[in-house]
Amino acid sequence: MTTILYFLLIFSLVVFVHELGHFVVAKKSGIMCREFAIGFGPKLFVMRKGETLYTFRLLPLGGYVAMAGEHDISEEDFKTGQRIGLDLDPSGRVKEIVVDNFSNSQNLKMVHIKEIDLEKDLMITAIDENTNMEEIFHCTTNTIINSNNEKLLIAPANKRFSNKPLKNRFLTILAGPLMNFVLTLALFCISSLIYGIPSNEVREVEDGSPAEEALIQKGDIILSIDGVQMTKWSDIQSFIATHPGESVTITINRNKQEKNILLTIGETSNKVGEEVIKSGYIGIISQLDKSLFGSIEYGFEQTISLVTQLLIAIKEILFGGFSLDSLSGPVGIYKVTEEVADSGLYNIINFTAFLSLNLGVFNLLPIPALDGGKITFLSLEFIRGKKVDPKLEGVFQVVGFLLLITLMILVTWNDISKLY
Repeated sequence: MTTILYFLLIFSLVVFVHELGHFVVAKKSGIMCREFAIGFGPKLFVMRKGETLYTFRLLPLGGYVAMAGEHDISEEDFKTGQRIGLDLDPSGRVKEIVVDNFSNSQNLKMVHIKEIDLEKDLMITAIDENTNMEEIFHCTTNTIINSNNEKLLIAPANKRFSNKPLKNRFLTILAGPLMNFVLTLALFCISSLIYGIPSNEVREVEDGSPAEEALIQKGDIILSIDGVQMTKWSDIQSFIATHPGESVTITINRNKQEKNILLTIGETSNKVGEEVIKSGYIGIISQLDKSLFGSIEYGFEQTISLVTQLLIAIKEILFGGFSLDSLSGPVGIYKVTEEVADSGLYNIINFTAFLSLNLGVFNLLPIPALDGGKITFLSLEFIRGKKVDPKLEGVFQVVGFLLLITLMILVTWNDISKLY
């Protein structure tokens, strides 16, 4: 039960931050956001505020911001001669356009569309079904379209994603992945503030260790090893681990004085499969730094390092031979969450940061149906000086979506097969 809660919280947080990026920039750009959703499937929680419906859905495996002018209802979806019902207010203006299920609404004026403009003039020219007379009906920015019992506000041209300047559309799409990068950075900073960052200062020397034999003391600050400058603790770890059994000169700062110490690095062996891997150690524990600026610097270092590792991994997947074992779906993430949940809050925070960055980087890949695919089309628009044919873009988006669904099914099946 605990694992399920952690999984839902972690996944929902990562998705929420991603969609929040899209949502905030869209609102700042004047784009109507019809729905802000976490998850897919049936609605568990619904709240409307202004023109936006906020929902939490049954399957928390994603989310979306439904922006007007991005694959939603428009006048292009209405056909000449189409029968619709109009609910009019006392002044004769259209309150609601009912597309189907007419029996669920009362006092509708049934008409057949002749002309319709829900973006600029907000007018409907139609033939009254009872009188067979042509009439003009005026809509307002509060007019609702009722289709399949889903109610949507109409979106005038100035509130539609597709009509916004290229810069606004580009930033709106880019904001989602960028917020995942921001979340990753923030989580690394928070974890280092709470638990500290290993520094070059010695906090403890283990009994009987090479460091004790070389007379390294608590409070010593390691500056360099064999003339190689050690700027951070990870540099020391890396050097020591890769030089087992070697004699080295360690330069330290002790009581504000530099001192050289000759030390022979210890050696340990670990068996990985059939291979025995040797690693060096000297037996010191570092002092933890919990300073604000140190945490911020550490957060940037970890984020940049993780981005680099992910890009290398993607390159190896694409050019080194694709394998489903290189990917993990919800089942695989759940399994890792189960392991992380038992190892403490520090690892939970860092795992969430890792997952957030994965989502951000993955979404920037130039794959249709992902943010990176949309950014690619917007970049083509910038280069060509005109929009890509919406129908062509729509075909690519549908194909990309189907490929992603297929890949998710395969990855999930592969994750399940690993468990049994």
